[in-house]
Amino acid sequence: MTVDRKMEAALALHRFGFGPVRDQIAAIADDPRGALLADLKCPQAGQVAAANLPSSGQASRALYEYRAEQQARQKLAQRAKKEAKPRARP
Repeated sequence: MTVDRKMEAALALHRFGFGPVRDQIAAIADDPRGALLADLKCPQAGQVAAANLPSSGQASRALYEYRAEQQARQKLAQRAKKEAKPRARP
């Protein structure tokens, strides 16, 4: 089985990043694994520079609060539904 170096490079860029940018496949085709390992050794590798994104802790807290609010709403809706049912007369 023949190894297609450009295919390997494209696969690596898609799997471990946001996809290739112009001419990146050709640039790393000789050693896609080595190129990716070198990228990972760079300081702040994998960090997205966007000040408006929450930290993982902030995102987790927001998700927790959202789920708690949804559960509270469901409980209130169930309680209201029970109270709205006509009671059987003796």
